[in-house]
Amino acid sequence: MKKRFLTLLLLVLGSSGIFAQQQDYTTSNIPTFTDAELLNRIRSVRNKVIPPRFDRIVKSYINTYTVKKRDKTERMLGQMDVYFPLFEHYLKQKNLPVDLKYLPVVESALNPRAVSRSGAVGLWQFMPPTGREYGLKINSLVDERKDPTKSTEAALKYLGRLYKKYGDWSLVLAAYNGGPGRVNRAIKRGRSKNFWRIRRYLPAETRAYVPAFIAATYIINFHHHHLLDPIPSDVDMRYTETTKIYQRISFQTISEITGTRMDLIEDLNPSYKQRFLPTNSKGNYLRLPAHRMASLMNYLGRPDASRNRLGAQSIYKPADAIYNNSFNRTTYVVRGNETMAQLAEKYNCKVKDIRDWNRLENETLRRGQRLTFFILKVSAVDLLPMPLPDVLPFAQSSKANQYPALPKYKSDARYIGKRYRLPKIGKKDKYIYHQLRRRESLKDVADQYPKLILEDLLRLNNIKEGQQLKPGSRLIVGEK
Repeated sequence: MKKRFLTLLLLVLGSSGIFAQQQDYTTSNIPTFTDAELLNRIRSVRNKVIPPRFDRIVKSYINTYTVKKRDKTERMLGQMDVYFPLFEHYLKQKNLPVDLKYLPVVESALNPRAVSRSGAVGLWQFMPPTGREYGLKINSLVDERKDPTKSTEAALKYLGRLYKKYGDWSLVLAAYNGGPGRVNRAIKRGRSKNFWRIRRYLPAETRAYVPAFIAATYIINFHHHHLLDPIPSDVDMRYTETTKIYQRISFQTISEITGTRMDLIEDLNPSYKQRFLPTNSKGNYLRLPAHRMASLMNYLGRPDASRNRLGAQSIYKPADAIYNNSFNRTTYVVRGNETMAQLAEKYNCKVKDIRDWNRLENETLRRGQRLTFFILKVSAVDLLPMPLPDVLPFAQSSKANQYPALPKYKSDARYIGKRYRLPKIGKKDKYIYHQLRRRESLKDVADQYPKLILEDLLRLNNIKEGQQLKPGSRLIVGEK
């Protein structure tokens, strides 16, 4: 599939970008174990891909994970909660061994932006020809090798095809790394389909690939024995929803609609090079924090959107976050020359809050320092000063069903259109109908009629929450 260096784990992990930096560690407080102890643990893992095996190469990889690159390993371990559920979902769907989820640990250290020296990209490290062969789009706007969902689907298709050819997962992994041609030649020279017998006929990086997989499996399952503490990712990276978007929309618009930070949108959608989703008749995947997706669905006017009405509520001061359940706790690792003021702006809090949460005496930060933050569980749309499209804020009062006056219609998408009260339509009245076109949202329909807004369109047609509409459906849009 690609030609990559895998002689040393340092080089493999270094290609991902996450593991690129050098750092010295004091080994006096790092646990050590005998070869017999390591072997017993490896044997205890029920791995349906590679049978348990322990040799000097496996041991060297384990040593790199647990001693030489401890901080990088902890960062990688923190990404498990982000990507393993995705891998497991598609592996079960394709009826492939779930243990294949460890493969991207070897390939990219769970970094979707990983780029190798040979030009392989993404969690699964596709070279351009192979990526395009398996349906991944690569152009000036999009590199779907970086898309976690699409690249996973493509990788599993490729792995399934290789297994049909070889019927042995050790050979499949070797072919995934070095290419089927090299494996075929090694099988011919060694007169065997046993990976360990033909291993000497393979290139050095491919010979080390299966041992690297065994070491990755070990470290995921037994990192706690080595006192490795996974650095948790942002809570909004772990609890996400994915939808398909067919029309062009910018990250800036998505940020304004949902209140999601721009850097978080970029981290969740690394395949888009220009900070927008281009038009795509087959649809582009957009991934957002789960509690923010409803705002986007409301904006797009989809009948399957959850039409949340956000009531006014007391917002606890961040300093009180430890004592209530309105916040999610997350850990952040300081990078470069970041200041506390920059982090306060990023997490929508005060410098004093950061100091209180972390019991800091001053604002001095150091690279690699771990900070605790508390993030509101509610969507950031609750905190925006301007009402968002089709999300109707109301103040709690004795008139529970009365809404305050809304701003007049403006073309800017941040404003809600003027609320028009259409007369009730009786059975004898004649209506104006609109036929729903393919990929046309209800918001698009409402925008075509100046005296109609989305809420009235839903009421007139008795469209219920969760209801799906098919192209060709007739919708009442007014009276003649």
